[in-house]
Amino acid sequence: MLDEPMTIPDDPEELRSFTARLLDEVKAQAVLIEKLRHQLAGHRAHRFGASSESIEQLQLALETSEIAAAAMVARMKLPDIEDKSKPKRKPIPDHIPRVEVELSPGSDACADCGGHLRQIGEDVTEELEYVPGRFIVNRIVRPRFACACCERFMQSPLPSRPIERGRPGPGLLAHVLVSKYADHLPLYRQSQIFDREGLDLDRSTLADWVGKTTALLEPLADAIGRHVLAGEAIFADDTPVRMLAPGTGKTRTARIWTYARDERPWGSDTPPAAWYRFSGDRKGQHPKDHLARYRGWMHADGYAGFEELYRSGAVREVACMAHIRRKFVDIYRSQGSAVAEEAIARIAQLYAVEKEARGSPPDQRAALRRTHAAPVFDELEVWLAMQLTRISGKSPLAAAIRYALTRMERLRPYLDNGMLELDNNVAERGMRAIALGRKNYLFVGSEAGGKAAAIAYIVARLDMNHPAWRQAGLFQPRREQIGLRHAPEHLPGQARGDPSGKTGRRRAIGGAIAAARHLVQAAKRQPAFGQAAVKLREAEGQRRQRRGVIALDRRDPLPQRHESRIGTRRGHGSVGLLSGWDSRHCVPHLFRFKP
Repeated sequence: MLDEPMTIPDDPEELRSFTARLLDEVKAQAVLIEKLRHQLAGHRAHRFGASSESIEQLQLALETSEIAAAAMVARMKLPDIEDKSKPKRKPIPDHIPRVEVELSPGSDACADCGGHLRQIGEDVTEELEYVPGRFIVNRIVRPRFACACCERFMQSPLPSRPIERGRPGPGLLAHVLVSKYADHLPLYRQSQIFDREGLDLDRSTLADWVGKTTALLEPLADAIGRHVLAGEAIFADDTPVRMLAPGTGKTRTARIWTYARDERPWGSDTPPAAWYRFSGDRKGQHPKDHLARYRGWMHADGYAGFEELYRSGAVREVACMAHIRRKFVDIYRSQGSAVAEEAIARIAQLYAVEKEARGSPPDQRAALRRTHAAPVFDELEVWLAMQLTRISGKSPLAAAIRYALTRMERLRPYLDNGMLELDNNVAERGMRAIALGRKNYLFVGSEAGGKAAAIAYIVARLDMNHPAWRQAGLFQPRREQIGLRHAPEHLPGQARGDPSGKTGRRRAIGGAIAAARHLVQAAKRQPAFGQAAVKLREAEGQRRQRRGVIALDRRDPLPQRHESRIGTRRGHGSVGLLSGWDSRHCVPHLFRFKP
């Protein structure tokens, strides 16, 4: 209409009609402008926001400025000026080993009068030092003995190793896993770091180690998954990762799902954990398979793939207030809307109640919410419904209000149940490591690589400092499990002290790897394993004899349909499928053995 020639009618009725149509056109264009501004602000935030490289460049610039200022102070020999606004530095933790160096005058006599010096006190200054990591080689010597009478040979068996016929020890494998999945170092960068130490460890070799190690840790990951799904309330979310599409030279979008359990907000002693699963797409069938045996509450966003779980009645939904608040924050940042600002302020009152209730038992949390949070929650719903009638139904603000009203109805159960949370931030925090990691390794090579990554994230992201895990000894294998009877309590390459932090995480995962390999070796000595191997070989022998093939030799590997080439070398063993073995005892279904 605005493109038409400006001819104002003289008739009053036509003028009223013209004015009404003009106002409708202006309103439509105003709504369109508002939408475009909102979209533009979203694109700018995505491209130049805090989650992009701009904040990293800003931090780098600040670090460079601080380094330059410190260097100038050192050159000018100026005294350090303590900033009163800065918090005082924390003391060095007690579990860090101390190396004491005593500086004495060198003589017991006074330099002035020659009198005897007696100690009246001492000054202690602690300096934090770093000893670079070092590699060691464990030489396992097994003497051979022969009987003087019957000439029988005797030799101790080779202890179990994480990778059969491989050279890495549990500590090195744990270091590679933690560096990749906790410190976000791709394997090619680790290969360059090892090269500076004079070790030729190619990226493909490290990738092979990661695949075989995650196969050993799979029973542990399954056990952690059962621990997560045993909770009465879990947190679910997913995030995209790029997966290489074979034959195209391109990537496609895959998914990593997380299911987390954290009962610390209501005072439970149950250790928190997260269970990760990988899938090649985002179909709703995947969470349905993951949670087939779960019964309880699930915090999640509005993903439509979860709806089939809710319809079954086994899983009850709890919506997320953080997703509701995020939409109003985006609108306020892009448009400065007063309605969005008021909504954010009202939601902040709900989080203030949660802050007060954190750490209390479930019944006290529920009582506190009914008293203080329920009135705010009800008023927020009424106020949002009223605002929806006053604004254009096509604006982004109206869409945010409609989303909020829909999700708040599914969030209401948290008011009466102290074991539920106001948001799904537990699951979103579990996804943070994956979001950081995919910026470095860019994509996974295949579905097998994605599943291996999910297993590694389960173990690498576990809170190993929780007293329950430490008391159970899950990550502290005994010497007989590692296979070294006369080994000291502190094995080479394992750090003493508190198992928290990066060093403790490497030690704990190294212990889990050694224990998993020991369990596999122990399974090989079980009668059921030997009988299954014999049956497989007898069946193959009969098949070959029917085809006129000679009998099997002891060193002849099983046919390819009974083996997997992942983690094996041709002629050096096979992988047999023992479907009757129970993985609940931390023994994998796939075993590698010599025919």
